[in-house]
Amino acid sequence: MDQWIAIVLVLGLFAVGDVVSSITGARISSVFVTLILFLVLFMTGIFPGDIMTISGLQGAAAVAGQVLVFHMGTNINIRQLLKEWRTLLLAVISMVVAMIGVFCVVPLVGWDSAVVAIPIVNGGIVATNIMVDAALAKGATMAAALGTLAYGVQKFVGTIPASRMGLAEARLVVADIRAKHAADPNYSWYAERDAALHKDGAAEKTPFWKKHEKIWSTYVCLFVCYVANEIGEILAGFSGGFITTSIWCLILGCLAAQIGIVPPKILDKAKSSGFFMVLVYVSIIASLATISFSDLVDLSVDLVLIFGAVIIATFVFLYVLPGWKIVGSKNLAVGIAMAQLLGYPATYMITQEIAHAVGETDEEVEAISARIEPAYVLAGFATVTSFSIVIAGFFVNLL
Repeated sequence: MDQWIAIVLVLGLFAVGDVVSSITGARISSVFVTLILFLVLFMTGIFPGDIMTISGLQGAAAVAGQVLVFHMGTNINIRQLLKEWRTLLLAVISMVVAMIGVFCVVPLVGWDSAVVAIPIVNGGIVATNIMVDAALAKGATMAAALGTLAYGVQKFVGTIPASRMGLAEARLVVADIRAKHAADPNYSWYAERDAALHKDGAAEKTPFWKKHEKIWSTYVCLFVCYVANEIGEILAGFSGGFITTSIWCLILGCLAAQIGIVPPKILDKAKSSGFFMVLVYVSIIASLATISFSDLVDLSVDLVLIFGAVIIATFVFLYVLPGWKIVGSKNLAVGIAMAQLLGYPATYMITQEIAHAVGETDEEVEAISARIEPAYVLAGFATVTSFSIVIAGFFVNLL
């Protein structure tokens, strides 16, 4: 196969995934569609197993992962995390609950599969990239394939409970507002919100990067990203590999953005984030080429066991037991826990769908969004963008 044809075919499947997601209003994940298409084409022999190498994208992918981690670190707002500490605490607890659930099925799915799956269940593409690469390096090809499939289907698994719990919480919000209006015709939810917002009025200083925004060209942003990557490599060496390069890059991105010396979402500023995302996907899709039909049957059973264990553990710990009291709502607690399977922007899209489905007035829609959106979005962002990468950085040592 010619290199340019290979590139067209690979990028064409990514495009098909985006089109399907757009047509269905993101109800069908573009990632899921793309991964399934690659899997089918590999299994039928239509695509050669080394198509990523032929295209040349596999080589480029080798230098993309840590840069994307640094970029994600620059997205983290430490102040917001501290302000929403209850949501953050429950999100972390939900990740531990998911770990417990997966470890309970180790006798059925195997140690390597469980270790690879946990950070992926806890997070997103970066955690998947870290664990799949580590599994492939060890020769655990089936565990790597399971991790790739787990990433592809986790949004389907998380969407249903997150939506159902969010709808239940939204109905409570609307019922409360209508009861207050019935008791007091002059009641205004907007007045309550504004009173709370006026408590914080400190003006923020203009960060360094903003004062010198003109210098942050594509090349400057990429240069800074790779300098951070090298610093992360050096620090990982000093720590003997116990704290991996991925974790150091995440920390560096977070600190650099918080201090204000680099722009938030630095790869977006470089107009390069989309390409780096493709490269990270490329590095995990290669694992699908090793799957046969019989392997797929076995992997499907393992996926059901893993996600079934996660859902059951979540409801037991955060709905039946008093874990929900951290945020004061059983519905919201389960929704926050499911955010680790979804990540941003899926969590945001779900909250908007819920708000417009339940709210009948602008006031009700905004009240629902104010109740659910910060919890869902922050939980998805914190778990997927930060904590799952830290967990993956440690779990690679367990393989």
